[in-house]
Amino acid sequence: MDAQATAEDHGKAVVKVRNIIKSKEETEDSLLREINELKKHRETTRSTSRPSDLHNLPLLVKNIEELKMTIELLKQANEDLTKANEQLEEDAGEHYSELDELKRVYTSAEERDRRQLDSLRKKLDENAEKYQKDIEELQSRRNENSDTYRKEIARLNKASRELLEQLKVDDEDNY
Repeated sequence: MDAQATAEDHGKAVVKVRNIIKSKEETEDSLLREINELKKHRETTRSTSRPSDLHNLPLLVKNIEELKMTIELLKQANEDLTKANEQLEEDAGEHYSELDELKRVYTSAEERDRRQLDSLRKKLDENAEKYQKDIEELQSRRNENSDTYRKEIARLNKASRELLEQLKVDDEDNY
């Protein structure tokens, strides 16, 4: 159950990381477009203005203000990206720790199961050997008993034939 919860947390963290990266890429793209526009505007302004043209001074001031704002936006975006990267590293560290713990638990359980399996195999081999000896002993006893019974049956048959012979002789003597 813990492994499933950890896997779900990991999945959520991956989605969160992907969203942050996507947001970061969109912010970078937006800022790059703004910078390119400002560069084009600056190039246009440079080519059309001369230091002696005082009438372009308000436009230059406006461009400088826009550049300052862009720089501030870039600084803020950089701070946001830095914080996002730190959070990603922290989240990744937590998930790696959880994964390491899961690996350790799995490896420990796997090793325990392997030892139990080896122990069961050893017991099975010992029992098989014991049962084989018991079977051989029982077969030996059966063979001995079988021989004993055959001898006893043969003796009894011989005794009954002798008794029958004796009865025949006694019977003949009586007639």
